[in-house]
Amino acid sequence: MTLAHKKIYNLLIFNIIGIIAFAQSGLQIEPNLYYGRILKHNERVNIAVPDASIGAVLELRYQTYGKRDWHQWQHYPALGASLIYYDFGNRAVLGQAFGIVPHLKFRILDTKICDLYTQFGFGIAYLTKYYDQVQNPSNNAIGSAVNNCTNFQLRSEWRISPKWRAVAGTSFTHYSNGAAQLPNFGLNIPAVTLGVQYNPLPIENEARLKSNDSKRAAKPWGMNIHLDVAYRESMVSRGPRYPVYIASLSGMYHWTKVNRFMFGAEYEQHTDVKNFALFIGKYKTEREATFHASRVMAFVGNEFLFGPWSFSVQTGVYINNKDWFLSGYRMYNKLGMRYYLPPIGKPQTRFYAGIYMKAHRIVAEYIGMGMGASF
Repeated sequence: MTLAHKKIYNLLIFNIIGIIAFAQSGLQIEPNLYYGRILKHNERVNIAVPDASIGAVLELRYQTYGKRDWHQWQHYPALGASLIYYDFGNRAVLGQAFGIVPHLKFRILDTKICDLYTQFGFGIAYLTKYYDQVQNPSNNAIGSAVNNCTNFQLRSEWRISPKWRAVAGTSFTHYSNGAAQLPNFGLNIPAVTLGVQYNPLPIENEARLKSNDSKRAAKPWGMNIHLDVAYRESMVSRGPRYPVYIASLSGMYHWTKVNRFMFGAEYEQHTDVKNFALFIGKYKTEREATFHASRVMAFVGNEFLFGPWSFSVQTGVYINNKDWFLSGYRMYNKLGMRYYLPPIGKPQTRFYAGIYMKAHRIVAEYIGMGMGASF
């Protein structure tokens, strides 16, 4: 980790300390230890799996209590950010990871003695070791220093006192760059976790505010359109990066004001496939190569809204996956995060910026960014 990166990471820690100093109702401070082992999910991953990978995580979050209507509609989630450090167990080849991951926490079981909850986070990480053809050729799991970090947790909290809780559970952490730089098989780490939570000004369940507004959507049906771009290396590490252009059109059914079902079609144009096809003479014209380097997909998904932010899950199938260039997986999955601007116009339209990670099973294909509109 360079001196500049250390300064940035230290600045983040000092900012968190400053926030703690001005604690407000609902603030939670939670340090955790992770103990796990890298899951070798593909036979082509060359790394020797270390006996153990150890992590340290500092979580800072805000427990909602009804100040906004959506707090109650989403069952009072907690919103926060995690500073994640991981020692993968082999510093010479795999190195260490430093990341910051925004997250959402949802209670599954809530009693006077203990809580059971799930937590999901999607952020960015810096890894100190990655593939290098000369200096680190055996690490074909990670191809770049900057990576996505996705973290899932299932944990329980045990009340020690009104302000203190013991925390234990399991986690799954994934690192990859979405094939922006090869190789990119990714690192997956299941782990057990142990920690403690401090609530300077705890909010009891009885203090939660209730919304007087209806959760039911006034307009159940809607539409969504977005355009994205992703960049990928193709076949050759440290080679050129080619854009993937993505367009999506979908219908939406609003279960509630904060939960909506999506169904529609997506289109992808893979410029690396098009250029390779022209280079080897597979197709004679650019138009023909473009057609065979395209994917058309049908998908369904669900979007969960938290104020101006949303998280979405999506699964789909390829309709035109018979071309020899694009054969392989029949289905894909996609995780997304969006930030919505205030609504404008009539009918109301909300523009947004989004980031998406597409994967086949647990191997990422790309990370795309773009903008769109819901109406």
